[in-house]
Amino acid sequence: MLHHFSSGRRWPRRARLPYRFYRPRLEQLESRVAPATITVTTASLSHQPGETTFLDALGQANQDPGLDTIKFNMPGPGPHVISEKNYGFDPNRIIYPVIIDATLGLNFTPTTPQIVLDVPNIGIDILPTAAGSTIRGLAITTSFSPWFTGIRLQGSGNYIEGNTIGFDPSGTVPSGATDPDIPTAGILVQSAGNTIGGPAPDPTGGSSAFDPGNVIGGNTYGIFIDGPFGGTETTIQGNKIGMRGDGSTPAPNVEGILVYSSDGNTIGGSAATRNVVSGNSNTNIELRGYCWDLGSGCSGCFRHRPGSRCPACRPPLRVPWSWRIPQGAG
Repeated sequence: MLHHFSSGRRWPRRARLPYRFYRPRLEQLESRVAPATITVTTASLSHQPGETTFLDALGQANQDPGLDTIKFNMPGPGPHVISEKNYGFDPNRIIYPVIIDATLGLNFTPTTPQIVLDVPNIGIDILPTAAGSTIRGLAITTSFSPWFTGIRLQGSGNYIEGNTIGFDPSGTVPSGATDPDIPTAGILVQSAGNTIGGPAPDPTGGSSAFDPGNVIGGNTYGIFIDGPFGGTETTIQGNKIGMRGDGSTPAPNVEGILVYSSDGNTIGGSAATRNVVSGNSNTNIELRGYCWDLGSGCSGCFRHRPGSRCPACRPPLRVPWSWRIPQGAG
């Protein structure tokens, strides 16, 4: 037995620990997928070695929960037409959030979009699982189907910017798109918190400044906010609805904007965020149900006689006789 050298006290006996063997255990880590940038290199949808088609890019993005970016880099001058005539009812479904940007590396302007989707039915279909996507700079039309929806928003919180929807860059209007018996929509909103367009760019930025406003014409409904299917709290700003990108050439929808049984929506708001809604064949804006906020830039519209110029909205927006407010709405 050992003794402490100074006090003479005994050291306590050390307890013996039993020998144990430990086997390392692996724990599964959370999934982390780095966002990818996928470049579409051909307008053709046939698979050629070394080329990436638009459907290839969508297929890759739909397997990746991360926020991927799809851009375009095609040889030769545009516009480049991606025809999906033989690819079923709805080939462009988006499952996970994605940024589709047709303005990167191309000679894009609001009057000359460079990537044209010629689709069988729905141009871009954002599913509920793809909330938070951005669609930017596409021209979406159909040359062969009377049933057409440019973009359907089922997921929430998306940004739709700088697209031309309904007619193609040559000005051709989809077959049957303006037939009121065949309902078509440039943008069909069936989810909450989406932003369609945005404030006009600062003029000091020059002609290269990106304009997030969309150009929508040649549809039954330019924008249809479908409240019973979840379309609420939509912001619509800076768009040209019923005319082409130059802001003066007519490209009428049957109805410019239809807000149906939906609340919390904002249309316009100021000089920088005003929409130009004009030239549509039936109504420019029709509001049915609940509440909306037309913003300070449109607060006085409905006090002016039909056909008069609304000073709050500023030209060229006029208050047409066919704007409708349901009785008792607030």
